[in-house]
Amino acid sequence: MEVAAKLIIASNPTVKVFRIARGESLGAKRLQSLIDEHSLSLVDQGVWQQHDIVNGIPRVDENNQNQHIPQAFNLQAIGGISFDKGCYTGQETVARAKYRGTNKRALFIVTGLMDPSASKPLSLERAVGENWRSAGQLIECVVV
Repeated sequence: MEVAAKLIIASNPTVKVFRIARGESLGAKRLQSLIDEHSLSLVDQGVWQQHDIVNGIPRVDENNQNQHIPQAFNLQAIGGISFDKGCYTGQETVARAKYRGTNKRALFIVTGLMDPSASKPLSLERAVGENWRSAGQLIECVVV
C-alpha cells in the first residue's frame, strides 16, 4: 500500500499514526469516525512536528530548499530517493553523491536547551581543541 499522507491523532498519553493510502478520501465523516472509534482528539502542529523530528522526517522550506542535496536530509534512509527510477531533475547530482561518496552533510537530531525567542536558522558549532568549528545549522525545532 503506497502512503500518500499521514494523520496523527492522540489519546493521552499515546500518539497513534493512521496511514492514509493514496487515493483514499479522508472527508469529515471518515475523520470523525476515526476519532469516535478510538476515543481520540486532534493534536496541534507541535505534536506533528515533534513526530517528524523524532522519526528523521525532514521539513524542507523555502529557506533551505536549494541549499542541500536530498542525501543531506537523509532521504535515502527513509526511502525518499529512488536510485532506480530513470530521469528526474537533479538525478545526476544525487547519483554522483551516492556512487562517489561525495556527500559530506547529514541530518542529525540534536537535543539541548535553547532560547525559544531565537530566530532560525541557528548556527551550531563544535569544539575542536581550543577552537570552534561550524557543525551545521538548526533548521527545525520543537519545544518539548
